[in-house]
Amino acid sequence: MKLDKVKITVTGAASGIGKATALKLLESGHDLIVVDLPGSNFDFLPSSNVQIIYGDVSNQDDRNAIIAASKGVDGLVNAAGKIEM
Repeated sequence: MKLDKVKITVTGAASGIGKATALKLLESGHDLIVVDLPGSNFDFLPSSNVQIIYGDVSNQDDRNAIIAASKGVDGLVNAAGKIEM
């Protein structure tokens, strides 16, 4: 089943599952808002169809900025996470 073009926010998009998901969504022709921590590298993404937001989803001010930027999106992939050992 192929989805029509949609706009999706992906948190944790600079690495791991978030990165793989973002790349697959772009390959399928969707527009993205990608989110990850300040200093994250998004050089692997094309400059078109992508809006980059640097923020920490554990910070309320950053969450508010992500929510504001995501007005009108069709979907959300929450892949942000932190593993502490």
